[in-house]
Amino acid sequence: QLVETERERADALLLAKDSAEASAKLAKRQQKLMASIAVSESMDDLFDKLMLHLHREWGFDLIQFQQVDWEEGVLSSKFFRSITPVDPADVKAVFNDVPLKDELSAAVSVAIKGKRFYADSRKTSNLDKASDIDRKAVETLNIKENLFLPIISQEQCHWVIQLGVTQKKLNLSRSSLNEVSLFVSQLASQILLVNRKTELESLRYEQARQIELIRQISQASSLDEILDLLCSELFRLGGIDGVLTNLFDVDEKALVCEKLQFNFDQDAVELAYHRFKFPIAETCVNGYAFSNRCSLLVDKRSIELFEEKSQKRFQRWNMNHLVVMPLLFSGIDHPSGTMMVFTRTGTLGADLLKRIDDLLVIFSEPIRNIINFETLKRKEAVLDRAVDTRRRFLEFTQNISEISSTETFYQQIINQVLEWFGFDIAFIMLESQGNLAMTYCDTKNNKLQTLSDSIQHYYENVDYPAKLIAGAAGVAYANNKSIYF
Repeated sequence: QLVETERERADALLLAKDSAEASAKLAKRQQKLMASIAVSESMDDLFDKLMLHLHREWGFDLIQFQQVDWEEGVLSSKFFRSITPVDPADVKAVFNDVPLKDELSAAVSVAIKGKRFYADSRKTSNLDKASDIDRKAVETLNIKENLFLPIISQEQCHWVIQLGVTQKKLNLSRSSLNEVSLFVSQLASQILLVNRKTELESLRYEQARQIELIRQISQASSLDEILDLLCSELFRLGGIDGVLTNLFDVDEKALVCEKLQFNFDQDAVELAYHRFKFPIAETCVNGYAFSNRCSLLVDKRSIELFEEKSQKRFQRWNMNHLVVMPLLFSGIDHPSGTMMVFTRTGTLGADLLKRIDDLLVIFSEPIRNIINFETLKRKEAVLDRAVDTRRRFLEFTQNISEISSTETFYQQIINQVLEWFGFDIAFIMLESQGNLAMTYCDTKNNKLQTLSDSIQHYYENVDYPAKLIAGAAGVAYANNKSIYF
């Protein structure tokens, strides 16, 4: 009996020694991992390393990282990793942002209570008690065991890590669960450090992009160029399939499409809709947003509230979600136009709509300035043309006043009409004894000279009454009004 006791004691000491050595080796590996995590280039890099360590040490083959936003009241899914391939569509379907309400999911409960939660989903009782969100994740990804752990810093939960098993059941002991919990709790400062580093790098990158974008905007010399920039930035946001920019035309009393771009093959549509006129009636989606000075979000059901043309366009372009936003510029009471942004798959969520609105804030003043500049340029061009026309007319009247030959006089008039107005043939008829007599006919196109001579010959040999019944020339003469057809 004494011998057996000594053997048991020796075995116990050996077991304790092995356990101590195993713990020391685990601690050494974890220290090495911590050092590697501290120099991670990004959160993606961090979770790649973390996934491999958790799989090697305890057998987990799935990890999801969720960030707690207490101000917005939401638990946001940020990163997902799996040792075995998983369909991205399945991940997207089961891991979404969740409101911070205890009963919605185990992860939310862990975030609120700050305590870990371990569940064997193969036990019917556990699956029956699971929320719809958790049950869907378990069934879609075939998760056999789930361990949810809070990452706490300064007495508040900032993240929740979900560790899952999909291949074989681990049956983790309490001591193993404690090891995993301790390891994850030690990650808090490292994750905070890498996350902050990533955020700062992202902020610097965005600031650099903003500076470059503002530089490009400031160098844009035309409305077309600046709208191209806006479209490029909108498509860069992701989830957008088409953009149309429509400006209000006072003369046309319509919203005229100045720019449209699609990220799918629709060259014919782009050609057809450039300078297309949308009515400002409230039955049209553009007209409604324009008249009411408000953004309009339209889906497959609400489009039925608008005119048939809007409905057919929505269906023909295979839209799923459409937002129409009025272009409102500071200092102007009424909108200057509308912008249509649509997606063919998914929806235009609140976050994407805010980012679109933020872009419009950056572009609104430059667009307004370039519209004003181009309007001034058009007015200046009209004035220049008017001055030039007046100058040429005065030169013309001066020239013909010095002409003594009647034929040369008529020839000068015909030549000037053909030059100014772009007609191919012109002729003059004068009233004589109740008829309109052919006086002079000419063309500046050598290929039409025969036709011009034929017209002159015809009218020289017929009586053409200066009356309404005679024809177009008779109507113009009798009514003293021009006729154009």
